[in-house]
Amino acid sequence: MKLTDRQKKNVDVLLAEYQACHRNRNHYDSVRWTIGSIFIAISLTLFGISFMKEVRASFIEVNLMAIFSILLVLIWYAYNQHVNPYVMASIKRFHKIELELYKIGFDVELHFSIAGIRQRRGIHVTFCLFLVIFGAWVLRILLLGMHVVVLGYLVVMILVLVAHVGTLNATNWGNEIKKIRQERISLMEKRRKIKT
Repeated sequence: MKLTDRQKKNVDVLLAEYQACHRNRNHYDSVRWTIGSIFIAISLTLFGISFMKEVRASFIEVNLMAIFSILLVLIWYAYNQHVNPYVMASIKRFHKIELELYKIGFDVELHFSIAGIRQRRGIHVTFCLFLVIFGAWVLRILLLGMHVVVLGYLVVMILVLVAHVGTLNATNWGNEIKKIRQERISLMEKRRKIKT
């Protein structure tokens, strides 16, 4: 297939944007997991320290460690929620660019094939990680016999859950990407019919 000069320029622009989207996604993904690995490590270290002989019976010290530990995980989770739209916008654009290139005649399908694989979404993984750390601290506080304090922690948990569900409902990236994939699948089926 011979491309016009205009189409060649269009392909160059699409490929440059494709590369920029990868850089954008990689940047935000690596920053959020670098921060996460540090904050989660500190949070789990504090949990471990709370069982040391010098600390384990002191409600005030254990409670302060729990608050600081949970705050670190909440800060990381909030940052994760903050950058997720940048990552998802890049992923959505990957699909659109691949669709445009497919329409021109180039069969680029990296993200098309990745999206076809059933996978867990990162936003759920981070929330589950938060739940595990939070649940561990709730159990730790219960071991101290401070049942009333656990209610305060559970209120925080409910607020985070509401924010998590609200974020998922506000941005439905998955459906947008599915629409782009469906358009490409339709085009692929049309091409197969033409060839046969």
